[in-house]
Amino acid sequence: MDELKLYAGDDYIINEKLFIKQPTIEQIKDFGEKEYYTFIHFLISRPYDFKVDLDDIGYDYEEINDFDFFIFTYPQIKDFYEQMEAKGKRIDFFFSIDFRNFEHQINEANGESILFDAQNNITIDRLIFGNISDFIRTIHRIPKRLEFNPGNERAKKMIIDKERRKRKRKKHTSWESVILPAISALVWADGSANDLKNIWDLTIYQLMDGLARKKKAKEAFALMNGIYMGNVDVKNLKPAEFMWFGKMSVDKEEDFSAQQTFVNKSVTAKTMSEQ
Repeated sequence: MDELKLYAGDDYIINEKLFIKQPTIEQIKDFGEKEYYTFIHFLISRPYDFKVDLDDIGYDYEEINDFDFFIFTYPQIKDFYEQMEAKGKRIDFFFSIDFRNFEHQINEANGESILFDAQNNITIDRLIFGNISDFIRTIHRIPKRLEFNPGNERAKKMIIDKERRKRKRKKHTSWESVILPAISALVWADGSANDLKNIWDLTIYQLMDGLARKKKAKEAFALMNGIYMGNVDVKNLKPAEFMWFGKMSVDKEEDFSAQQTFVNKSVTAKTMSEQ
């Protein structure tokens, strides 16, 4: 994945028939941010994220890989397309393909599951799905949740029960905008308004990268001020902490629970059991 091309807003070309466009903030706003994040979570959700729902219908989340879980919940993507089209909304500003055209099949060569669009002769296998999922995580700076290896069935049950209690506490969590705080921070963080009109032309990758870069720069400058004032011991710091212009990685411990809780509500044990 060429990060410079991503930053330039180029399409992510997987093959000659399948590519992903980088949506702008304007396009996401017009489509609906809540609906947009619901859609992308269909493509990046993992069995670990839905361990409670899977346990409720008798499945072990450790026995299901990401692609099989995607196929398991795939009918809901088709339903999503229909719901959006009924509202006059189309997702073609994002993907070059229409997910409604795909059907689950078995690759006769290796016996593995695939999604196949017979009309356009397009195949999505485990590898291609992994590329799609990784790209979506990258441009939105959404990390994979840390997974804990339970080691035994008792520990696994404890992990599931803990997640179940967490779900109950956040049962009434409503959707919270992800993009609005990012825009507000970039426009106002320096104490003077930047060009709000042009920010809508940014891609989601450019917006999220800009927010992360500004955060990294402020942290580096705060460290420098602490050193000059004698409040920070430079011996305990790593050089990378000062390099606000260096490579940034997505923090795996970032919490996207507000998004995830909302999406989990659309994939309940009942709807999954109907697949």
